[in-house]
Amino acid sequence: MRENYVGHWLSSTFGFRGRQNIMAWAVSGAIAYYLWYMPYAKQQENKKAIYEQKRISYEQKSMEEVARMRALADKMAAEQAARLNK
Repeated sequence: MRENYVGHWLSSTFGFRGRQNIMAWAVSGAIAYYLWYMPYAKQQENKKAIYEQKRISYEQKSMEEVARMRALADKMAAEQAARLNK
């Protein structure tokens, strides 16, 4: 009689001893997935969304700052040019 090496390996490694036992492992794996992995994935997704919103906000602020600084520099350059032309 041939010995079932795969069945023996599953039984000794993971404790699978029959169909009911395998179904119990599947149910517990599904529960663990929904209780631990899904909330973690949602949390990571929320962190990415918040990071993206902050990045866009900082980019807009920096562009406004550059535009403001450019306007000041242009104004100062115009004043200096007017002084030199007098």
